[in-house]
Amino acid sequence: MRSFLNFVSRPVSIFVLAILLILFNGLLMLSMPKEFALDLKFAYSASDVFFALDSMGTDMREFYRIGIWLLDFPYMLVYTLFFTGVIYRLWGENKLLLLPVVIGFFDLLENVMVLYLLDTFPDIPGVLANMASFFTTSKWIFVLFMMASVLGGLIRMIIHRKCSTETASRYEI
Repeated sequence: MRSFLNFVSRPVSIFVLAILLILFNGLLMLSMPKEFALDLKFAYSASDVFFALDSMGTDMREFYRIGIWLLDFPYMLVYTLFFTGVIYRLWGENKLLLLPVVIGFFDLLENVMVLYLLDTFPDIPGVLANMASFFTTSKWIFVLFMMASVLGGLIRMIIHRKCSTETASRYEI
């Protein structure tokens, strides 16, 4: 496990994953209807699902389905690896390493539910719409925790470097 963490936290690995992250984000923005994509919503209802999917129309729903299969599933792997590497680099072996994995897990469940809802449309089972909403909302809550941990790690690193530089300069004479 440590060799895997060392690999994904290497600067070159983080750089390549960051490029892939940007590429996938751009492609996802092109393939998913931003105003209707369930992946981007927070705490939606069955009627919100129906409205979003109905507003897309048949062609856009099919494009959305293809986008989930071809882009969103691989994107989960990319961001999970990227943020695992970043968090490991900032915090070392820490429970925070679970955050990208938990986010990926909720994203996976969300995608499976959304694909099912796309398949059953116009029949939207309320329980499944609520489950999809729960997975999406949970994903975004954990994304907030993860971003806070990355920001906290960056602040910690900057303070540590500044203190190390100041301490080192005191002893140079």
